[in-house]
Amino acid sequence: MVIKLMPSDITERWEAIAVGIDQSLPPYVYREPKVFESILHRLMLDDMQCWALTKDSESDIQAIATTLVTSDGIADIKTLLIYSLYAYLPTSGELWKEGIESLKKYAKHRGCSALSAYSINTRVEQIAKLTGGESNNYLMWRTLDENI
Repeated sequence: MVIKLMPSDITERWEAIAVGIDQSLPPYVYREPKVFESILHRLMLDDMQCWALTKDSESDIQAIATTLVTSDGIADIKTLLIYSLYAYLPTSGELWKEGIESLKKYAKHRGCSALSAYSINTRVEQIAKLTGGESNNYLMWRTLDENI
């Protein structure tokens, strides 16, 4: 079961959600309080979304994902970016498939043409392939010194 968490759910569970986000942030994002404050603020405004995967409505949350609609102004397309993805408990392939299907429907509803994600976690690549997605193993970044 996939549940889009409402702001009150996010506030109530923020400590656990923040741990999951922290464990799955892109490697170039500094883990500073202002980053988590910004994420929480965007979640409260629904600029970002938080999704919970559970076995059923009575079960504990097994995994969470945060998403964000991004725009490519050159290609004039929107993509639903899976900003973070974290499993608190072992999660079946079927539940991951259900989660990705829900995100695809949400993305289409928001006018997106694709889902995207970036991760250095090989399990995320396995999930992409399991759910019919494609992947490559390139993630490049260069942090910039403040003196530039």
